[in-house]
Amino acid sequence: MLEGLRVVDLSTGIPAGFAARLLADNGADVIKVESPSGDVLRQDIYDFVYCNMGKRSVALDLEDGDARAALDVVLDRADVVIESCDAVGRERYGLDPDRLRAGRETLIVISVTPFGGSGPYRDWRASEHVLYGMGHEMYATGQPDLPPGPLAPYVSWLTIGFSAAVVTLAAMYGVANGQGGSHYDISGFEAMAASIDRRAHALVAYAYCGDPLTRGGTPEMFPPHANPCADGWVSVAAGGLWWEPFCRVVGLPELAEFRTAPAVGTVPEDVHAAWRNWCSTRTKREISDLFQSAGVPSEPMNTMADLLRDDHLRSRSFFKGVDVDDSAGMVPGPIVRLGGPEPDAWPAAPRLGEHTIEVLREAGVDEQWIARLTAQEATA
Repeated sequence: MLEGLRVVDLSTGIPAGFAARLLADNGADVIKVESPSGDVLRQDIYDFVYCNMGKRSVALDLEDGDARAALDVVLDRADVVIESCDAVGRERYGLDPDRLRAGRETLIVISVTPFGGSGPYRDWRASEHVLYGMGHEMYATGQPDLPPGPLAPYVSWLTIGFSAAVVTLAAMYGVANGQGGSHYDISGFEAMAASIDRRAHALVAYAYCGDPLTRGGTPEMFPPHANPCADGWVSVAAGGLWWEPFCRVVGLPELAEFRTAPAVGTVPEDVHAAWRNWCSTRTKREISDLFQSAGVPSEPMNTMADLLRDDHLRSRSFFKGVDVDDSAGMVPGPIVRLGGPEPDAWPAAPRLGEHTIEVLREAGVDEQWIARLTAQEATA
């Protein structure tokens, strides 16, 4: 779908890198520009692989004048630039969005930073948990008598990356319809405050009704979220209309006194014991199949090994075979495909500087220039 789109990824870390990876998943030619020492994310090879599959790597020391000039030649061929520099980095490496767009009327520049390029927080540093907490969700997560709870790792970073990818696609539509390029300033703080879990609608509810979202401590309903069984754990949802078919499948007389799913804390121990015994004689897949056939939501709690051999994921070609640090591996494929044929082999994340010479030659950098960069150790 995005074949022919040329993207220069000047970012480091997960959010912007993930946004660029989503474009690469759909056919864009994404050139990741790194320093000769590499993106800091390479320190965690698996995070790097996930965020950079399908890209080409160009290593340039942007403090070297010849290398910075070579980047300008590459940028002249770009449709989109994605960057994540703070104000100091933009000044140091000449990556101010206005400079990047000078003379390039259709160029789209996507900046992804913790707080955006303006406002009182523009120079603040942030971790994933900082943005999660500032976006209000952490305050509303957990039990009312306990401190606010954190979110699982990476959810915030990937939410910001998705936001940046959507903005990029919208900007591309504008260029295709004659609106010209522009600079789009993505604030991670704002992406989290308006994200699709509980924050956005909670902010709207507070604005209209004055009702704050708090740690409500909603009681867990029977059966519990996690239930041990013969080969692991299984989850079953039996509230509302699912209670009657749940009881019918289980067939335990101890459940007859309850007309709907009770709170876990109100269920007598003999009922808990009967339920645990029922689960203990069945595998998680057997339990899930029994309840699903009755229209009751139930799923096995998968281990990593379970996921890799899951028939459903395999039938949809979810996992892709790639080389990870000289070893054959399976990784999650594209989350979103905008159309077009699936490639026979999924491209791996690039080695540092793997495509430097190739990309510079394509851009029109001559051999003497390339040799000079090599001699000056301004590339890798």
